[in-house]
Amino acid sequence: MHSLKATVRLRPGPGDNFEAAAFSLVVSEKITDPAYVLVLLPGFTGRGETLLEDRRWSRFAEDTDAAIVAGTFRAMDPKKPGFVHYAAAQQGSGAALEAAIEQLGVKASVPSLKDLPLLLYGYSAGGQFAYGFSCHNPYRMAGFAAVKGGWYFPAPIEGTYDVPGLLISGRRDLARRRTGIRSLFVLHRAMCGAPWCWLEDEGGHEEGKCLSVVIPYFRDLLEQQLGGGVRGTGRSKLSGVVIDLEGQRILREDAVFGLGDRDPEQGWLPSRAAFEAWSRLDVGKRKLSE
Repeated sequence: MHSLKATVRLRPGPGDNFEAAAFSLVVSEKITDPAYVLVLLPGFTGRGETLLEDRRWSRFAEDTDAAIVAGTFRAMDPKKPGFVHYAAAQQGSGAALEAAIEQLGVKASVPSLKDLPLLLYGYSAGGQFAYGFSCHNPYRMAGFAAVKGGWYFPAPIEGTYDVPGLLISGRRDLARRRTGIRSLFVLHRAMCGAPWCWLEDEGGHEEGKCLSVVIPYFRDLLEQQLGGGVRGTGRSKLSGVVIDLEGQRILREDAVFGLGDRDPEQGWLPSRAAFEAWSRLDVGKRKLSE
């Protein structure tokens, strides 16, 4: 047997915020009934298929019963009137992802895909889209990780604040990217108590070692969100660790994040193991003092 594979290409509809899009599906032969869809998104106008070449993702998908969908968006011409970045998922690109997943399920004879929760990973502009999708359809999301995206389009809806998220910036990245990531984190924590964490590594605008944190973060988040056969999302299921971002220490364990937890110098992670991975990569006090 071989892994199931399928590809769909989409043209934009009237008013959509992309020129073209393509999505590739891979489901391991070891998975007969996917539990969720792992969505992988590259940097600006990058090819999603390149992310499928990383064996770490295929191993993770096999271990957690995921169908993988890698996305590619071709951006609108920024010089054209009415330009909207495809990371603003409410403006057409989010619906395109959902339509593509449904079509991929039909092509691969896995019709359940259209109803499964989504776990989104994105690098750079892909990370911006991962957050943007939480402003489009948060109720379908198990969580997201946004790595070194710089410009976010925060028009959240109520459920956005319930989606677990991991934001990663680079100490040597452009100042405007670092500021954008930091500001998004502070806004959603201080105003809404979003169950998020923020990490800053020593690198610049590259993925670097980020998957060493993202994968354990996703693994333990899925255990909570999808464990025991429950295929739903929401803040009410979350119980992990609240951490001091500056001091790099655990403040509370078995902590359910609520609207009362609004300190932007604290973050939430799904487990002690995720915290240990986070603390090995995070630069700690420097990101808050600069």
